[in-house]
Amino acid sequence: MKKKETKCMSIKESEVKVVSIACDYNISFQKIIKEGKHDASKLCLYDSHNCEMVARESMFDIKNVSGNSKDYRNVLSIDVALLSIGKDEALILYNDYFFPREKKWWMDKFSPSAYYRLKKRAITKFLCVVSEW
Repeated sequence: MKKKETKCMSIKESEVKVVSIACDYNISFQKIIKEGKHDASKLCLYDSHNCEMVARESMFDIKNVSGNSKDYRNVLSIDVALLSIGKDEALILYNDYFFPREKKWWMDKFSPSAYYRLKKRAITKFLCVVSEW
């Protein structure tokens, strides 16, 4: 039996891939807002009042998703991926790539070593979830 060769991506390559996914996500998100067919505020996963990620499980009912636009399904699928990797990891990706905040936004929430460790784990987990689709 031949051993399957796998190429490991560097963290920089992985980060480029996440940036690309975030760019597509933001384009789809903007189209949804422009169309005005859906309440875009319900798509936001970040609760700015509590500085936390919020679960939106009720939004992901498959019968509600099937009849909607490609952009809406794209946003929902990325939101599901973000929700599936863990709150801290999703918060980091959301604030660093999807809706970027100021640099060092994480200082009051994580130590530098925890932030970089969680960021690396978040990128790896997110790309793993996305690649399974």
